[in-house]
Amino acid sequence: MMRLALLLLLAAAAFGQDADVQTPATKALAAELTRIEQESGGQLGLAAICPETNLRIGWRATDRFPLAELYHLPVALRVIGLMEAGLLPFRKMVKVEPENYVPGHSPIRERYPEGAVLTIGQLLRYAIAENDATAAAFLLSLSGGTPPLKTTLERLVKDGIRIDRTAKETRDDFDKRGPVALAMDPRDSATPEAYTALLTMVHRRQLLKPKPSELLLTWMTEASQCPNRLKALLPADVQVWHLPGTGGTKDKLNLCTSDAGGIVLPGDQGHILLSVFLKLSPQDEAAREKTLAEAARAVYRFFTTPQ
Repeated sequence: MMRLALLLLLAAAAFGQDADVQTPATKALAAELTRIEQESGGQLGLAAICPETNLRIGWRATDRFPLAELYHLPVALRVIGLMEAGLLPFRKMVKVEPENYVPGHSPIRERYPEGAVLTIGQLLRYAIAENDATAAAFLLSLSGGTPPLKTTLERLVKDGIRIDRTAKETRDDFDKRGPVALAMDPRDSATPEAYTALLTMVHRRQLLKPKPSELLLTWMTEASQCPNRLKALLPADVQVWHLPGTGGTKDKLNLCTSDAGGIVLPGDQGHILLSVFLKLSPQDEAAREKTLAEAARAVYRFFTTPQ
């Protein structure tokens, strides 16, 4: 049965499980998300949590969505973990050759067409703050490729986030098979629930030491690409740290458009950690971004309105 009902999950630690609760507020939110999804022409998925209260909501939260550039965060966590273990110095200089450049958004490729010598730290910032495809691909290779990263992710979120191939391999598969086939492929995908769980671990500083955790969140706060997604319709005084993802479009059908991060509420109201995905939408990028922005606004209003 297609799950169009929104789930309100109230953590019940004492009982060792979650409770599925329908309230007037969740029913109103479900109606709003139904409207947003129908107007998008695609499939919307999201998961959000307030870490201070452990109140969680999900919409298609266990469905799978292509990762696109959202794989940059797990790669960065893997690389920083190697740094903390003393295996990969932050200031180590590496040569990025033109043959290392990959398709997609890449400020490194645009700024240094003949190649560049950069530190690991600079590559990390490019991958997160500037969503650079070349930086993420280079760091993935430098840190051992997909096998050790898959092992780490399985330990953290089981199979909720899968990184099976390089960005180039995924792009080549997209060109060959198209968006519908890739949207059904469990490889290189994530559930909103699992991705938000990863964001929660980052927010709670459970994965890295305090200083690199703060640096990672600073980079995500500085992220300037795709400003019309998570934070576009939120109040101006709300701080957002995020990482966007954009899959390819073929035959007028977009593979996936997404954004994931944290919303810092004004005062002492806490935080919202949120992952929003939209797959197989026929709309243009501006309309798809509006879909994500409207979904984020609906979630924000739900969490900030007294129940």
